[in-house]
Amino acid sequence: MNGNHLFRHFMDNVQRYAEAYFELEEAQKDSSQSFIPKIGDQKTGVIGEAYIYQYLSELGHKSIEYGSASEKGWDIKYIDKNNSKEYKVQVKTVSGYSTTRIISPIHDGWDHLYLLSIDQKFIPDGLWLIDNPINIEWNVKLKDNVTNGKKSENGKKSKIEVKYLRGAKMKKNSVVDATEQQTTKLFKKATNEFEKFTKVMEKYFSEELDK
Repeated sequence: MNGNHLFRHFMDNVQRYAEAYFELEEAQKDSSQSFIPKIGDQKTGVIGEAYIYQYLSELGHKSIEYGSASEKGWDIKYIDKNNSKEYKVQVKTVSGYSTTRIISPIHDGWDHLYLLSIDQKFIPDGLWLIDNPINIEWNVKLKDNVTNGKKSENGKKSKIEVKYLRGAKMKKNSVVDATEQQTTKLFKKATNEFEKFTKVMEKYFSEELDK
């Protein structure tokens, strides 16, 4: 192919991507598709959350719903089918296109953390589950922000505490590397959930999950 043909091929790929992106955007607006989060322009995250939402539904849990855009500590909440308690879930997704595989900061406020790896066809190829331990020492950072829309007495923006862990890197065949000690301690508590996921979600992925 010469330069012109290569660029036309590139533009064809961009057009297909744009069409798929548009379809996902429209699906997020469709109230009948409750398994898709209604917010989020990072489609890897949207896809990952939809997978976990459906997984929780297939497990038989009830009253599954997404958090609002203001929720930083959790993405999905549900009522457990076994004990009727409410649990909050945070989902972190990394795709096969990520060269660093570094996940975004993990904020406190969740009961269960799902770490999902998806390949370049956006098919899950790894899943780990972590229960929030009571004794974890979350890092406390200060961040400029307006608290409840109010300014402090001196007219400046007040400071609020933001608790999160960062520096986590999801590996290809194991859970994570982490640059911060507390993050490392947290991820040592991870259990491999992928085999259970493949059994529960087999009817949706069939051959793809067996490869």
